[in-house]
Amino acid sequence: MNRGVMFSLFLFFGTMVGISLYLNYIKARYDPITLVIIFSLVTVLALPKILDFGQMAVMEKIEE
Repeated sequence: MNRGVMFSLFLFFGTMVGISLYLNYIKARYDPITLVIIFSLVTVLALPKILDFGQMAVMEKIEE
């Protein structure tokens, strides 16, 4: 496992844990539709970064 793969996995799991904690915190205040909107926005914003890190990791692997 090289650095890029480790970092992307860490970022992914950290994001999932953070989202679940955040959702548990705000569940009492907001209705489910708002949660779905927030969740989809976060996913759409985070997905290109995760894909970029994965691509960088593949490129590093090929160069080695």
